[in-house]
Amino acid sequence: MDIPERVYELRKTLNLSRRAFGEKIGISESSVVNIELNRLKRPEQKEPIYKLICEKFNVNENWLKYGEGEMFVQDDTFSLDDYLELKKATNLEKEIVKAYFSLPENMRQDIINHFKEYFLNEDKKDDKEKEHSEIINPNALTDDEIEKELEAYRLELEAERRVKTSSVSEDTKRKKA
Repeated sequence: MDIPERVYELRKTLNLSRRAFGEKIGISESSVVNIELNRLKRPEQKEPIYKLICEKFNVNENWLKYGEGEMFVQDDTFSLDDYLELKKATNLEKEIVKAYFSLPENMRQDIINHFKEYFLNEDKKDDKEKEHSEIINPNALTDDEIEKELEAYRLELEAERRVKTSSVSEDTKRKKA
């Protein structure tokens, strides 16, 4: 496959008409036809257009010229805007992020250090609370343990009620006697 065929393949992959493809790179539909049919003979005509195609459509230049590698350049960049959109960040959250990055680097570092210290202390606090809660926390009981505790408490309440009932009946008997 040669360059004109790869340009055609690219255009089809992008699902663009010749006119739309040309408009995106600032050339006419007839120029796109000439590229795809290999009618451009002078390198000074071709090279700037190939470079423009690569820049505009994020095409791997080695793929376009030599058929090597992937069709598109794989970005190593990260778009914070895209990430915030993906996470459905509110406008306020976006403004907070922008404000943070508008701060001088030393202030940002101070903020990072503050949060590191805060979270490290929170982790230590959580560990201590966890140790303590394992000793006295009823949430640490299993379902069987809870059922046993409830049964014991129920029996205790029933026993208290019997004692009170028997005391009341004895008092009633004494009053009658």
